[in-house]
Amino acid sequence: MSHRGRRGLHLAAAALLLSGCARPGNAPQVGQVAPAARPDTTAPRTDVDTTPVRGARFYRSRGWGTERQFNPLSLVVNGGLDQLRTEHADTRVFQLQYGRSFRNVFRSVTNPERVIRRYGWNRFIRNELLPFTGRGSGGGQWVPNYQLHFLGGGMTGVRITEWFTQRGVAHPELAAFGTVYAWHFLTEAIEHGPAEVESADAVADLLIFDLAAFLVWRTDRVQRLVIEHVEMTNWPGQPTLQFPDRTAENVQMTAMLRVRLPRTTNWRAMTTFGSAFLLGVSRAQREGYWISLAAGLDPRDNPIVDPETGQRTVVLAPSAGIFWDRDGSLLASLLVRAGRTEAATLNVHPGVVRIAGYSPGLWAQWLRSRQLRVGLATELGLGVGVGPP
Repeated sequence: MSHRGRRGLHLAAAALLLSGCARPGNAPQVGQVAPAARPDTTAPRTDVDTTPVRGARFYRSRGWGTERQFNPLSLVVNGGLDQLRTEHADTRVFQLQYGRSFRNVFRSVTNPERVIRRYGWNRFIRNELLPFTGRGSGGGQWVPNYQLHFLGGGMTGVRITEWFTQRGVAHPELAAFGTVYAWHFLTEAIEHGPAEVESADAVADLLIFDLAAFLVWRTDRVQRLVIEHVEMTNWPGQPTLQFPDRTAENVQMTAMLRVRLPRTTNWRAMTTFGSAFLLGVSRAQREGYWISLAAGLDPRDNPIVDPETGQRTVVLAPSAGIFWDRDGSLLASLLVRAGRTEAATLNVHPGVVRIAGYSPGLWAQWLRSRQLRVGLATELGLGVGVGPP
């Protein structure tokens, strides 16, 4: 790597580490519920029930970090456009064939029996529903179905329900259901594009896993089972309209899961899945701050392996990251990825940097071409940026 390239990565790492010297404010956003003190939900239970009350278990209206940027719009954009983070995706969002892509998904879910019959019932069950195939054989789609759609999607569905509840929306469950399915429908449309072949994967995702996740995670038993033993939340990107090419950059949906390690209160095992599948550890700092180091694999591409059925596989590459959060709400992160156009991505979320009394989100990407992208995001989680054409 050239001197210029090393200097860019050193500056990005320095920015992340220096951000730890700041202390984000905790004032809630306009219209938010003031955040309550978050109990250590991974600690052993006593005779006193310390489980957060229903309606404030996975979303706590924190006025800093990714939780400050969590709302229906940012959820649909991050989740729906998540596939644009893959290496060969067309990120020119104003030129995508949305009409044909939506019709393809609609045809798939309105006639699922025909779609599965053409794909093959045995292949559908083995690839999509049960853990009988792996990536090497062109299967293994059941992994993201359970991990991303059922586990991560179910938790996120509860979070957005609580977001509506805390703002006094009359029918929060109905509003959340519409938001979740807008997100997932857009995901399938972007992933499968304007192809004429209907998608068995869309059938499994929208009619089985997404629906099951939303319904199962409604129950008090499931919510308590999760929140009493692990910490789960979202660490999304800061979607940005990039000029001069008007592309969507820094879009991604990531779920974070953290669990307490035996015989310690300061260390926890953590993992992320979605835009990156990382495994690492978190170390407690003072006042609810955590520093996490993790490494793993990045799903950098999702190519079609069978044009007749639209079956896809995943291409994985090494990835590593450092994360700084407060009570689970991500404040800053630095991700380094192999085999990607974006060699390193630095995100700094609201609550870290203040400019004239305002705390925006900031991000930068160092590219393999030794060029730089930068962006400025609002508290809504969306922003604008500039970069090489």
